[in-house]
Amino acid sequence: MVFSAVPSRLRHPVAAVFALGLAGFALSGCSWFDKGPKVCPRVSILADAAQMTDYRPGGGRDVTDIVFQGEVSSVSAECKYDKDDKVINMTTTLTLVAERGAAPLKGDVNLPFFVAVIDRKTQKVLNKNIFQSPVPFPPGHRRSGVSEEISERIPVTAGHTIVDYEILVGLQLTEEQLEINRKQQGS
Repeated sequence: MVFSAVPSRLRHPVAAVFALGLAGFALSGCSWFDKGPKVCPRVSILADAAQMTDYRPGGGRDVTDIVFQGEVSSVSAECKYDKDDKVINMTTTLTLVAERGAAPLKGDVNLPFFVAVIDRKTQKVLNKNIFQSPVPFPPGHRRSGVSEEISERIPVTAGHTIVDYEILVGLQLTEEQLEINRKQQGS
């Protein structure tokens, strides 16, 4: 399979756009689109990567050491199809929120996030792109958020149906952040 990702930034207040070629993905039978409503692949927030806590450098890990906390608070998707139903143009919108902690924060927060295409049958990651989203804090505010729009172009060829794939989004975490999330969730 051939994948391509070409990111570019648009402010909404911040947005990222990439083209995603999913060569080999497909809809079995051309009549699939003719039956019922046209659907998008399922879009989900990966639970282990839905939030992050960033601590100041050093060994402290209590509430006074938190520089900021971030989260993916929502995700939605919209699809449009070309005139021949051969290409799906999908726009995924994420809302990212950051909150200042007790430790000093210099400037804005950069939340790293990812968008991945998953084969739902095998749970294999077919493509993953990582982005940075600056979250500005207006003077006097402890909490702020931005929206990111990710545009995906998914060619439709023979093989699978579009519902065989899932788009997963989350924050790109360090090993320590992932471990903290898993302990908090009891995973």
